[in-house]
Amino acid sequence: MIPSHDLEIIQNQKIVVVKLDTLQSYDFGVPHRHEYFELFYFDKGEGTHMIDFEDLPIGSKEVQMVGPGQVHQVMREKDTNGYVILFHQNVFENESLISDFLFDAICSDASSNPFIFDFSDSEIIPFCFANIWNLRENESVADLLQTKMFLAQILTECLKKNDKAETRLNSEYLSFRKSLRTNFKKLHKVQDYASLIGCTDKTLNELTKKYTGKKASQLIYDHIILEAKRVLLMGSSVKESAFELGFDDPAHFSKFFKSKTGVSPKEFQNVHV
Repeated sequence: MIPSHDLEIIQNQKIVVVKLDTLQSYDFGVPHRHEYFELFYFDKGEGTHMIDFEDLPIGSKEVQMVGPGQVHQVMREKDTNGYVILFHQNVFENESLISDFLFDAICSDASSNPFIFDFSDSEIIPFCFANIWNLRENESVADLLQTKMFLAQILTECLKKNDKAETRLNSEYLSFRKSLRTNFKKLHKVQDYASLIGCTDKTLNELTKKYTGKKASQLIYDHIILEAKRVLLMGSSVKESAFELGFDDPAHFSKFFKSKTGVSPKEFQNVHV
């Protein structure tokens, strides 16, 4: 069963930073998910970071991002070090550029590697992380604002590294993805989302094809399947998972899951649990 975590310490728009020191033994943490963002900086990096069932390599001078709800497991080698920053999205609720970037990261597919940013050519990123670390014990308003400023600079640099930044900030595309994230348990048809954002099915498909290369229906199904995998690995039965995802009939859910993954929900659980 995959545990889910949240931390009281990062409520109320607090930002937490933890230092990743050199390990005395290999780091085989268990897969888990949480309700906040984690922003990793690997100054010296080696190993594997599993995000939503995709194994991504850990490299030196890299920033890697994990969003709320995403299942991940860091398996770093002994001499890997750096920092990790924990924060909720509402830290940047009044800064739409960063907020939209963070939201789209939650919606993205790990197989397309949208969570890894190479900063081997930058002195700004290690400088920002080091300054956030140095400010970690200060609770004054000025120091908290300075911490947020450094974090905003890191995220802005990550956004610049994103070669699809102009896509991810498209208002109609983001509107669809936000609607999908909110309603995927009860709305499974393209026409439902087209109606929500005020366009035709054809226009919505053209929009998603332009920005992702996929039809809207595929994005809807991908989102349902990803959450189904997460729920199944949280220990829910096939029946419980079906009802959690808005399927009235567990048999229909099982058929849908197998058609998209090649295995039944129970087979998937047996392999991964």
